[in-house]
Amino acid sequence: MRTISTVVINKPVKDVWKFFDDPDNMQLWLTGFKRFEHISGTTGKPGAVSKHYYEMNGRSIEMTETITVRKEFEEFSGTMTNQWMVSSLTTTFRDLGNGSTEMKSNVESTFTPFFLKLFGPLMMKKGFQKRQDEDLDRLKIILERQ
Repeated sequence: MRTISTVVINKPVKDVWKFFDDPDNMQLWLTGFKRFEHISGTTGKPGAVSKHYYEMNGRSIEMTETITVRKEFEEFSGTMTNQWMVSSLTTTFRDLGNGSTEMKSNVESTFTPFFLKLFGPLMMKKGFQKRQDEDLDRLKIILERQ
C-alpha cells in the first residue's frame, strides 16, 4: 500500500531540513506522536535505530525506526516496523528557489498478519493518506509561522 504526499513550504530547504531533522519537533507535527527513544547507532545517521511511541484512538503504538539514507537537505529514508506492518519511508526535499521547498513523503506499507494483508489496504489506505497529508500540512503551517 503506497501513500504519497507533497507540500510546498515557503521556507528555504535548510530551514525545512533543520526542523524535520530535530526529534524534539516530531510531537509538534506528527499525529499522535508521544516520544522518541534512541536505541543504537549514531542518532540521525544511517543504521541508527530508535523507538517511536504514538497514541492513536486510545491505543499505544510502538514503532521501531531504522534509518537507511540521510542526505542532508535532500533525502531521509528508513523503515518503520511493528507487529502489524513494515513501512519503507522516503522523504525528499527540493529547493524550488525564492526561499521555497518542496517536501515529498513516499510511504510503502506492507501488513504482516494474513487478515491485514488481504483487507488492510482496502480498509486503511484512505486514513493513512489523510493522516500523512495532514501531518505535512501541519509542518508547513508551523514552519511558515516562524
